[in-house]
Amino acid sequence: MKTKKEEIKKAILNKIANRIYSEGQLIDSETNLCSQHGASRMTVRKALDELVMEGVIYKEKGRGSFVAKKPKYSEFRCGVGFSDEVLKRGMIPSTKDATL
Repeated sequence: MKTKKEEIKKAILNKIANRIYSEGQLIDSETNLCSQHGASRMTVRKALDELVMEGVIYKEKGRGSFVAKKPKYSEFRCGVGFSDEVLKRGMIPSTKDATL
């Protein structure tokens, strides 16, 4: 059984994955998250703090929590070749001679 903290984190991550929240967008306030999930403010803060540590969101004092930008190469996997990554993205791998 999932804890409330895990439930809150999963809900926020799902909203980001489903593009309900986009990069730089303000997410629901702590108060709203408390009422949506029937959780205490401390539980919501712990969930948000974990998401901050994971680099998913960032906080601005007095403003709220926002969705963080993904690093440019965040989807590249270690140990997978360039050609495989390019094909996965629907492109055609190729090389060009830089001296031409």
